[in-house]
Amino acid sequence: MKLSIGKKLSGSYVILCIIVVLCGMTGLIMVNRVARSGNVVLDENVPVKVSSMKATISSQKVLNDCRKYLLSETNLTKIEEDINKHLEIFNMFISIVKYGTESDEFKNSPAGMMYAKEGLDITAPQGSGKMQALAEEISTHQSVFAENAKKLVNVHKERVQYSFIYQDKHYGLSGFLFEADIRHRNWFKDLQNAVEYEIDFTGELDPTKCFFGAWLTSFKIKDQKLTALFEELQPVHKKFHTAGADVMAAVEEQKESLMIKVSRNLLKTEKKFSEIEKYALTKIEELEKQEKEVVNALFEASEKMIALLEQLEEVADSGMNLAQENAMQSKSLSATMLMILMFCSGFLALILGFFITRSITKPINRIIEGINEGADQVTSASGQISSASQSLAEGS
Repeated sequence: MKLSIGKKLSGSYVILCIIVVLCGMTGLIMVNRVARSGNVVLDENVPVKVSSMKATISSQKVLNDCRKYLLSETNLTKIEEDINKHLEIFNMFISIVKYGTESDEFKNSPAGMMYAKEGLDITAPQGSGKMQALAEEISTHQSVFAENAKKLVNVHKERVQYSFIYQDKHYGLSGFLFEADIRHRNWFKDLQNAVEYEIDFTGELDPTKCFFGAWLTSFKIKDQKLTALFEELQPVHKKFHTAGADVMAAVEEQKESLMIKVSRNLLKTEKKFSEIEKYALTKIEELEKQEKEVVNALFEASEKMIALLEQLEEVADSGMNLAQENAMQSKSLSATMLMILMFCSGFLALILGFFITRSITKPINRIIEGINEGADQVTSASGQISSASQSLAEGS
């Protein structure tokens, strides 16, 4: 079937349009593939990496706060608030990986409330299966970590009850009792000197106003056994000072005999001091041992968490590397396919141009040849007619 020139031109135009469309579609497909790879990096893996890094920082802050707490005996409430806050922030970042920031499970959880309170702008989807598995394992160790952090707070709170500042000097309870005992002995020696050399006695006779007695009136502790021991000490301590007051009030002849009573009360007081000091020292050592055990458990859980967080970062990095590789492959494939299509379209355009031009010019050339042949024939016939006419004229 022969095609007209118009149909040939239209057909070639349609074919070229199809090639152009194929080139454009191929470019769009490849651009979308590159864009999807970029979205995998930006929307999925980067938030996970950021969350794992922030969680690591939060865990380190908890450890630093715990160290500060152990070394402090004042302002403990503020440090405890910091510990709890950083524990909540740690839990928030792990929850982001587990549930994603847009899930109802996250938004309605304490982690989601902390997210809103902190005004964060991290938008993250739910982590992949491997990421979630790591996040779950981290949460297990985080529970142990948080439990030991809170236990450390409670143990330290109990231990600091056995130390205090008195008369602008820091004391541990056992050290304070030792100094109080020394002061009572010196008080007794001063009383002996006053009696023996008949000089003025400058020691405190009121049991509630001496170095130990003034402190005891304001000292409070939750340790019931220690409280009971101090209650047992109070009447003995009072008798000691009262006996000294009796000596100073007695006539000279009675003072030496009354000093025996003071000496006995001193021995009883020393015995009670020794008993309380021994108990306090044992209790402090026990609490310090507990602190050490809790700190070891805390750091052990922290090391496990940090190791898992590093694995989580590695998974995110692997995802980003894979996405980048896919983007590069898509870019390379896109460039190759576009070059092939451009070459094919150029080659096809040349072929179509050649055949269409030939199919158009060939009939035209035939027509021109036919016209030329007809003209030659007309010219030849005209010559013959002219010759015949000339011959007739000559015959006439």
